[in-house]
This record gives sequence, structure tokens and C-alpha cells, in this order.
Amino acid sequence: MARKECYLYVQTIPMLLRLNLSDLCESGSSAEFEIAHNYSTSDDRVPIGMACLVVGSKIYMVGGEKSRDGRMVLFYPEEENWFNTTDVYVFDHTKSESEDRLVPVRDGDGAALGRLNGPKSRPIVVTLEGKFYVLSTRPFLGSLSEDTTPVFEVFDPTLPTPSWKVLPRQPNFPVLDYFAWGHKLLTMLAPTRPGFFIFDTEEEKWAEDWDFIEQFTDKYRPTSTPVPNGPAVEFKGVVFAVSMDINALVAYDLDASGMKLNAHWVLDELSEVFEGPPSLFLGRGFLTDLGGGRMCVLFSGDDKDNNLIVRVEVFRVDITTVGDRPVVHREILRSFKLPSWNGYSPVIDSVFMCDHSNQSNIEADANSGLYSCED
Repeated sequence: MARKECYLYVQTIPMLLRLNLSDLCESGSSAEFEIAHNYSTSDDRVPIGMACLVVGSKIYMVGGEKSRDGRMVLFYPEEENWFNTTDVYVFDHTKSESEDRLVPVRDGDGAALGRLNGPKSRPIVVTLEGKFYVLSTRPFLGSLSEDTTPVFEVFDPTLPTPSWKVLPRQPNFPVLDYFAWGHKLLTMLAPTRPGFFIFDTEEEKWAEDWDFIEQFTDKYRPTSTPVPNGPAVEFKGVVFAVSMDINALVAYDLDASGMKLNAHWVLDELSEVFEGPPSLFLGRGFLTDLGGGRMCVLFSGDDKDNNLIVRVEVFRVDITTVGDRPVVHREILRSFKLPSWNGYSPVIDSVFMCDHSNQSNIEADANSGLYSCED
């Protein structure tokens, strides 16, 4: 059987990084992050801040902004210097670094994805039940007005004629964070416009919902429950997610509707991933599914010299009885220190896994995986 090419990709505004997970699991200390693509070398030909999704063995990127003056950092006062695009780009990992690895998708070229129906500014991508959902978190950034539509679309790669479909607009913006599980997407708004909205992919409707989030923040509970954050991984009916405080990995037992919390367990066995030193500024945590109960958690942040510190742990969980606490089996933990970029540590926007040996056009999940890294 051919050896799998499983890579953990890390998307930031200045660059796309990747780590060979197959090498990490086999040789441990010899695996290192490498630059898969440096956006600063694209001469403003491609947007920055794009969201990534995986179809088969290919990585596609959507949304983002292009700079009119060559800048690589998005700051609020400079929004007028950016313009938005509906283009979709494909990353070709088979090309050398001297070649253009990131090229726009054009009609008739046989790509799995076509152009979006509308621009997506600072987008997030979540994969729920095999479909890709792309949401603009700040639809009024750059050349866009707040009333620009559509800001939310879905792509179903399993349809006879796959295409993007416009979905209802979220009632309020901007989106600060999110939690994705089952067939639901929870968005958390910025403090200037506080609120929580849940999109049900089966009904294709948004609804404001404080009841769900209050299960985690109820001050009358004897002990607080960590609020889930980011894309979840589900295994044998249990939902796994990084806490919103980015200090723990938590297993949640939800009811059949996915809305009522029955129990939760903080997986203290993995606490080393989130501990200092360094005291990480603007820490981010991401969980990725490797298949069959195996997962990968990535934690990142700055050190005092603005270097990017990344910790990656691969582990496996067992669940023998419904309602019991998952058993954690640690496999490998590695820490990486990556040099600062232009004096700053790049903030990680997303983490996803791609098996470049997978030739299917329908198995896809850029956020929580659905691939096994085992041969």
C-alpha cells in the first residue's frame, strides 16, 4: 500500500505553512514546518486572508482581499485600500517553490469548485455533513458596504452538478468567533454588537439563541463549563472542541438535537499543550480529525520576541460506553519556534489537514478532517 501524504496546513495572512503529519507520527523530532506558499511573493496577484477548503487531494482558497498599495496586514484605518473578489484559487502542492503554486480557477478548466456568487471578506469555512459553508465575518470591509450580498454560501461537492448556493444572511455582524458541530454553526458577535446566532443547515435558517450558550455560562451552576470554540470533531456521539479560553480540550455529551448539554469532561491529559512558558499572547487553538478517534490539536501564540510558538499533539480517544468519560491515549507532542515575519508573529486563521494521496473529489473537510493518516 502506498504511503499517505498527510499534511497539517496552517493558514496565516503572510504565508501558508505545513507540517508532514506522516513524518511526525513516524519519526517525531525530525518533522518540521515548511513554507508551502509565501503570499508576499505574489505581487498583489492573489488576495490575502482567504479561507481554505479541501476537495480530494487539492486545496482551494476563497474570499479575502487584495491590496491596492501592496500591504500584507489588514488594519481598520486602511480598509479603503482593499478591494474584494469572488475568485477561487487552487493550491498545487506538486509545483516547486520557484513556480506559481496558487492559480485562479477558470471556467472550463475542470476544477471541482467554481467562482463564488459574491465576495467574502475575512471569511470562515466550516464543513458540516460533507458540505462547505463560507461566511463573511466582516461583510463591510474594504470596498464592500454592509448591505452587500450574498455574505453566506454553501457548496455541495456530491451533487451531480456541484455549485455554490446563496444562503440567508446572518442577522448581525461582525463575527468574532464561531463553533461548528453536527449540522449547526454558532456565531459569536463582537462586544460592540453582542449576540449569538445559530444556523441550522437542515432548515437553512438563522435564529438568535442565548439558551444554548447560557448552558456554559450559567452563573448559578456549581462549576462553570468551558465554552466550545472553532470546528468540533465528533466521535461516537461525543463532541470534542478547544475551549473558547484556549486553555483546554473538552469533550461534550450533547443530546440528540445537539442543543442540550448532558455532561462535559475537560481532558486534563492534554493540558501540557496549553501550558506556559511561554505566556502566549493572542493564543489560538485548533482541533483536527485524523479519523478513527485519532485527532491533532494545535496551540499557537507569540513569545516575548514575537516569534510564533506552535505546539502540536497527536492523540487517540476511546469511548467504550455511552455517557462515560473518553479515555485519552497520547502519541506525540512537539513544540516549534518559527521566526517572526516582518517583526510580527502571524496570527493563525485556520488549520486543516490534507491527504495529497487522496484522489477523491468528494471526500473533503478543511476544518475537521475526515481522512485517516494511517496506512
